[in-house]
Amino acid sequence: MPALEEVTWIIAVTSVAFCASSLGNGANDVSNSYATAIASGTLTFKQAGVLAILTEFAGAVALGGRVTEKIKNGVINVHHFDQHPSALVLAMGCVEFGTSAWLTIATSMGLPVSTTQTVVACLAGVGIASGATLKWGWQGKGLSSIAAAWLISPLFAGVVAALIQSLLNVTVINKNNPYESALRSMPFYIAATCTLFPVFILLELLSKQSIQEFGIARFVIPIVGTFIVILFLAYFFAIPYFRRSLEEDKKDCRLRLIHIPMGPLLLRENPPYYLPNKKECNAHFLSVEAKSSSSSPIEKKYLGPTADLPFYRPARVLSYAKYFLLHGVSQDCVTFNSAKVNEAHSHAKIHDVKVERIWMPQLTLAAALMSAAHGSNDVANALGPWVAAYQTWRNGAILEDADSPIWIIVIAALLIGVGFWFFGYKVVRSLGNKITHISPTRSFVINIASSITVLLSSKFGLPVSTTQCQLGATIGVGLCISSTKAVNWKQIGFIIIGWIFTIPVAGLIAGLLMAMGLNTPHQ
Repeated sequence: MPALEEVTWIIAVTSVAFCASSLGNGANDVSNSYATAIASGTLTFKQAGVLAILTEFAGAVALGGRVTEKIKNGVINVHHFDQHPSALVLAMGCVEFGTSAWLTIATSMGLPVSTTQTVVACLAGVGIASGATLKWGWQGKGLSSIAAAWLISPLFAGVVAALIQSLLNVTVINKNNPYESALRSMPFYIAATCTLFPVFILLELLSKQSIQEFGIARFVIPIVGTFIVILFLAYFFAIPYFRRSLEEDKKDCRLRLIHIPMGPLLLRENPPYYLPNKKECNAHFLSVEAKSSSSSPIEKKYLGPTADLPFYRPARVLSYAKYFLLHGVSQDCVTFNSAKVNEAHSHAKIHDVKVERIWMPQLTLAAALMSAAHGSNDVANALGPWVAAYQTWRNGAILEDADSPIWIIVIAALLIGVGFWFFGYKVVRSLGNKITHISPTRSFVINIASSITVLLSSKFGLPVSTTQCQLGATIGVGLCISSTKAVNWKQIGFIIIGWIFTIPVAGLIAGLLMAMGLNTPHQ
């Protein structure tokens, strides 16, 4: 039995708002991870949607708890509600509602806002409305440290992106034969990207004990082992595949991705393919440009063939089910008829198309890493307020250090992935090619730099904005490879306006709801 039965209805409403907030988080913020991969033609929206569900879940469950504690306890002094714990339940409900409301508004407008800023603004709003003290201090990692992280994280991401892009320029892009250089260095970049996953998982384990207690060998061996194994696999299996698929004298239209395990056998004059591709070679085989996801309207594509059938016919019902499930991931988020976009693209440098093809696997890994980083950091945006309300409702007292239940972390992670699948297309349109011309190499650098920034922030429990990290990394890459004219600054301004409005609007929504709730006549 819950200790505060009288506010059970508030928990029910808060849970609905929590689900909406998680969906909004996925629809808006997950786009940061996959927008550039979609824009560069590396992933289709459907592929990105499936990956998002898996990687958001992995990041949230493995690394999401630390930031949840910061969101729940680091913004306002929850002990202000010690004498009236039910008021804290109401406050957290207002935070969830305010967060979901602003994310819904912003996503419908295609504004890639910061969900972190949204929830922190809502917490500050209810704190002011209830008279609770805001935690401004640095020592307790309050609002001051959170705000500083918002300013520092995009700068840090931009610097990291510039360094990685410079390394890529020196080792691959600016070489006399960039294709051969890309083949030689590709295993290293794949291995380094894959190694980041165990690095941050091990860093999370170290948060509970020192390196001496954990053991230096237990920390180093998995990292070095992962790097060596992936380096070996990429060298012996990926390089032969790319040589067979990209070089004119070796190109074979029977080749498919499932043939990568054949490794060196692919370099034979007539490889012994299993399940060979029977289709003819496509003229655009070497193209890395993303294609429009559909040449006809979505409604016509899914509903048109059965439009003349009665509603009760199974084929008609199935067409509506397909339209509902695939409407979001079938949208065209790539092509734009905009003079500003076309002008920015005309100033961007175009790299060797073979190099871009080689970098597609690295980009997929980098996008997955960025999504896992988002899950580790931003699951707290929806989860923190709900956990505070739930713990107070169950115990009848405020427990500042109680852990987040694993089952609610799982639910939040799945809802975030589902939100991207159904509604992410609006924000994906605002990112990617609408800012600058995105290629696989550029997208790879942007996602790696953002991932490192966000995962380091998760390690220190700082709820940073993945949107700002992504934008900072994009600008860092742009300054390394192109002129300022290659950036659509009008679109950047549109995004920044969304950030400016986030704090006052979200804070007002939550604060006004809290004020109304506290001043409503009650027994």
